[in-house]
Amino acid sequence: MIAAIRYQPFDDRTFLTAVSGLLARLVKEFEPDQVCAIRLSKWFDHKWLGYSGKGRVDFPYGYPHFDTALDEHFQDKVTLPPFNPKQVIAEYHWRKTANGYTRLRQPDLVHRRVLEHSSANLHRRVSSRWPSIVLMWFSSNTASNEHGSVMVYALTRHAQSIWYASFARMGGWRVDRVKGVRKEKVQEWFPLN
Repeated sequence: MIAAIRYQPFDDRTFLTAVSGLLARLVKEFEPDQVCAIRLSKWFDHKWLGYSGKGRVDFPYGYPHFDTALDEHFQDKVTLPPFNPKQVIAEYHWRKTANGYTRLRQPDLVHRRVLEHSSANLHRRVSSRWPSIVLMWFSSNTASNEHGSVMVYALTRHAQSIWYASFARMGGWRVDRVKGVRKEKVQEWFPLN
């Protein structure tokens, strides 16, 4: 069974409850072999959706003064977003068993705990490590920020869903921006009121 994500003093309880509910809905819908929820230290933007990192791009021979430049990469095959290790507060992992889902105490971590250039991430494809997984990143510090964000990579043998949503607390939590999913779907999955 996927347990609720533990409350921290800097979390808004309503937002965190909705995050736990969303994770349970995703597991029910996709039935992945593995599940991972990743708590990030702060709000993050939609630019992380599908982002693989920065890599070198060669200029054509004879281009004045430069032979290479850095460019942002978004790969066809989904890679892990290269979040700074200092932003990753915690990872919660579960594995599917005959009796449901069991929490893993010493999992294979999604994010490395060493700082490295994002170009090292360009070929860390999700499907190479986990053929069937739901990964969900969510922001912390929602009590004082009054903003939150969630990003989902649900990749199984039968389906794929990759999306981002941000939330704002203005007299109650509401969906602010979405990418890769309809706003109505997020509101249905993520009941905030």
